[in-house]
Amino acid sequence: MISLAYILPKNLEAILNPLKEHGFEIVPWDQKNTCSALLVAAGITLPSNPTCPVIGILQKGEAPAQGWDDFFVSEEPVERVAERLRLRIRGFAKHETTVKQREEFLGVCAHDLRSPLGLIQTSLSLAMSGGKLTEMQTELITRARRQAGQAITLVNDLLDVMALEQGLKPQYQVMDLNQVLEEFYRDYRVQAEQKKINFHYKNEVPEWKILADADRIRQLLQNLFANALKFTEAGKNIYLSVSSFQGRRQADPPYPMVIVSLKDEGKGIPSTETQKIFDRFTQLKQGGRAEGRGLGLSVAKQISNLHDGNIWVQSEEGVGSTFKVLFPHVLSSGGKSTARQVLIAEPNAPKREHFFSSLEKWGYEVVYARDGIEALTLSHYLQPSLIVLTPQLSKLPESEVVNILKNEVATSAIPVLFAADTEELTQFKGQVSLFDETLRLPFTEEGFQSTLKSLKGRSPALALKKAA
Repeated sequence: MISLAYILPKNLEAILNPLKEHGFEIVPWDQKNTCSALLVAAGITLPSNPTCPVIGILQKGEAPAQGWDDFFVSEEPVERVAERLRLRIRGFAKHETTVKQREEFLGVCAHDLRSPLGLIQTSLSLAMSGGKLTEMQTELITRARRQAGQAITLVNDLLDVMALEQGLKPQYQVMDLNQVLEEFYRDYRVQAEQKKINFHYKNEVPEWKILADADRIRQLLQNLFANALKFTEAGKNIYLSVSSFQGRRQADPPYPMVIVSLKDEGKGIPSTETQKIFDRFTQLKQGGRAEGRGLGLSVAKQISNLHDGNIWVQSEEGVGSTFKVLFPHVLSSGGKSTARQVLIAEPNAPKREHFFSSLEKWGYEVVYARDGIEALTLSHYLQPSLIVLTPQLSKLPESEVVNILKNEVATSAIPVLFAADTEELTQFKGQVSLFDETLRLPFTEEGFQSTLKSLKGRSPALALKKAA
């Protein structure tokens, strides 16, 4: 039996029933369950990092969406659809097996190399300090130790690349970006001074925080800095800076994002190289020879992607290069809120329609978040009167979201509800105490008002009143 999961509006669920007669099991999408393929409709927000092919179902006049692996039209004969699904699932499984075998082989090689390389480096260090050496012996051991260190870095980068490609998830936390960058600046200024290079730091928004994996962000910065240091000559400069950026695309968040830039005065990158320098094992060519291992910038790009960000380079030969990294998950204020604004974290469009659409009819302004990270960033920016979290949020679970909300001064006074049906309230009863109240789904207007009244004594900032 081939398991197919779906995220569809209620009116489209029935078109999947004929597939049951062709050996398919049809189940609603659940991040915890495994499935052979995920079926979605146009306009559905896709789960992050699905581990199966995503197949779109199109109605007449609709167009395929980005992120789909394949699609079919709802009017197609079920026999043809069933055969296409089998072929797609079979091809995906074969590809996944090949990739897994390759990554396992590389992983074994990398792990087996790291230990002996570490032993070689340690032994060389002991030899350096163990007795009187000739000038030639000292030079040879120094070179060998340096090469062993570079080989260890290569192995670590390779392991990082594989971990990131296999869907490593960031350990999101509230990060004081200015504090992390100031520490980075102090640590690496010494390294720059040893090469007689001037290292500068400037931050236009020092009070802003971001949601990020601090260890991975430091790793990204280290890779960019190592690249800048390599190509910058003595007497020149490297500049680390932070600025705000307001997106203009429809998909961009309403709040300003952050761009971290690292500018060098090195040789610059040829225009023919700038589009591929972030590819794995791509090496910059300087003076007719390849420079670097071709992994550092690839790791930096993957870390950026891991944070839903972007990385790019602006370069001019003979002048230098500026690497820019966009971080979208910013905790900032300044949005327009009303006394009747409700922020609801629910990624599923049919569930939004079924459970929460009535709030707008009752006179409330409803803003939706797709995941735990967006719930936090929108909460800080909009300062809504009420926040509603649903179970099993992606990127950051609801238990961590509410903890951060209650520990941040800007959001600590906003009441947070846990909205779930009876079965889910039982399943997640261990985390119910983290919230100000629960909201049992589905709810009536009277039930919603009753929940609000129970909050008022504990949350004086709540300004929700029943519409006249």
